[in-house]
Amino acid sequence: MEITCVTASKKSHRDLVNFMPQGKIHLKFDAKSCIIKGTHCGRHCPEKRRSVALFRIAERIENMGILSSFTNLNRYEILARIVIVLLVLPLHEFAHGWVARKCGDGTAEAAGRLTLNPLAHVDPFGAVLLLLTGFGWAKPVPINPARMNHPRKGIIWTSLAGPLSNLLAALVGVILMQIVFPFYYTSSNAVLTGVYLLLYWFANINISLAAFNLIPVPPLDGSKVLMMLLPYEKGMWMERHQQQLSLVLWILILVGVLNVPLGYLSYWIMNFFTWATQWIGTLVQMVM
Repeated sequence: MEITCVTASKKSHRDLVNFMPQGKIHLKFDAKSCIIKGTHCGRHCPEKRRSVALFRIAERIENMGILSSFTNLNRYEILARIVIVLLVLPLHEFAHGWVARKCGDGTAEAAGRLTLNPLAHVDPFGAVLLLLTGFGWAKPVPINPARMNHPRKGIIWTSLAGPLSNLLAALVGVILMQIVFPFYYTSSNAVLTGVYLLLYWFANINISLAAFNLIPVPPLDGSKVLMMLLPYEKGMWMERHQQQLSLVLWILILVGVLNVPLGYLSYWIMNFFTWATQWIGTLVQMVM
């Protein structure tokens, strides 16, 4: 875990805290309002109070020693991963099946997969891998493009439904973070800190899963979208070489080539969700 404090060159009170993926937290403070350095801007600044409270959270995350090894994960990230396995992965697969049915294909429903019951969706190996590494999968929902009203459009929307469900779940998590934060600031305790951290990891893992599934390489959802958008010959080439392309994907995962681009994509999505929902935290503070 690395915490980096950066003094902003401009007189701005925005962007006080950015939660970076892969164990990095970057805090940015205005030079004249950083009360951690013992200075004060001399005027009312609610952002400073928020920065100090978020800095406390960052310190607690640092003290937990969050490492890549499962044995060293904090209990909140482990709990968030369990929630992902039991709730979010089923939601992901349910979204595929539900959109496929809306497009005219009832194959998933006939197979008993149009449900949020985790027993119908969880793949044992993929679930264990997700718990251990943060990367995993569920059993793919069967679809039959031939039964869709418009097969090309149907496959595109059915494939996008899974990652979009993850982004929706992440957005809900960020909204709940904004609601919880004012209560944490006014009454900091272990329960509120735990709830906040659980919501953070829940949102973070959902965003990571969505970003990963959008990679246009088989067998991921993004590959099916790309196949439908490419000219027929190139799309068929991808379909014929799915096994080889999947092997390439596994190699890229194992050597860590995808960590940096996926980390930055997840970071910017998290930043956007946080920025878009800031008004909720402000509204809660005004009501309190």
